[in-house]
Amino acid sequence: TVLDDHVVTDNQLVTLTAAASGYLGATAQLTVLNTDQAQLTLAPGSNAVLEGQSLQVNVSRDNVTTNAVTVAVASAGSSRFSAPASVVIPPSAASATFTVTTVDDGIIETPTPCTLTATAPGFLAGSASVLLNDADIPQVTLTLASHAVSEKAGPQATTGTVTRSPVTPSTVIIELVSSDTNAAQVPLQVTLPPNAASVDFPVAAVDDGLVTPPRTNVIGGFVLANGTSTR
Repeated sequence: TVLDDHVVTDNQLVTLTAAASGYLGATAQLTVLNTDQAQLTLAPGSNAVLEGQSLQVNVSRDNVTTNAVTVAVASAGSSRFSAPASVVIPPSAASATFTVTTVDDGIIETPTPCTLTATAPGFLAGSASVLLNDADIPQVTLTLASHAVSEKAGPQATTGTVTRSPVTPSTVIIELVSSDTNAAQVPLQVTLPPNAASVDFPVAAVDDGLVTPPRTNVIGGFVLANGTSTR
């Protein structure tokens, strides 16, 4: 019976011996082929990177030999996330390091999951996931001209202003929300044009016709990813 030791080793030459009383002994040799494959492992320096920055990644093998190993590296998930085509693990070395580069495209985007894959003949492939975070989301503030209005003030009860920092040549779309649309209503969205620092929008008061105590309402906004309705 040949046992699988689950260890990456060279092929083993085994000598079999047979002996019995009254018989000449006999021997035979058998080569046991190793069926366990070495494993490649990818270890990024971080599981997330901000676009425009670089990331160091370590690729290692669990079966160190005197032979160098050329590892093919592939990246997927975004054209802003790229790795070198290959990296060489030197002779007698367990690992090597390579750099992943990213590009800041100036567009507001949601975090993008990216994947790195390492392959080499005679090795099981290794992979790792990295989240590519956007660097273009501005700091946005929302202010109101008045923080107390009458419910009879109508569709122009007060004015809200959305301001961004820094000001860039990119268009920014803000989704507006009201915590109680039965008290105050706002447009669904406002757009900051290229190079504009701020934009105004109307806040409408809703008259419910009932005698009620003052109500507190929260007006807020969310930056939307470019070309989407994703916050």
